[in-house]
Amino acid sequence: MSRENGLINAEDVAREYRLSETLARDIVSGETQRVLRRSPLAWIVFVAGLGLSGFLYFMPGAARDSALWVLIGCLAGWMMVGRYLAGPAIRRTAKDKAERLGHPGA
Repeated sequence: MSRENGLINAEDVAREYRLSETLARDIVSGETQRVLRRSPLAWIVFVAGLGLSGFLYFMPGAARDSALWVLIGCLAGWMMVGRYLAGPAIRRTAKDKAERLGHPGA
């Protein structure tokens, strides 16, 4: 069952396109990084979370550990947005790489 967009991991890429785990990890991380740098939505999530955690950190009377948890959640959300948006690019790159390596059925 192939979804065009969605969260995809290196194991799924390696299995679906018959690539090595190392190559699949490189494809997933490279495309995710590319999307995180170029997507306005990813930047909005990152900057909003960073701003909220900064506000909580410097707000008088607030517990500073809550700002740390918001920052951790912001970074996790940022990575999930990037991975979700990178789904089609990961599949396209994996398919191209599989065809170049001689796996025509992938």
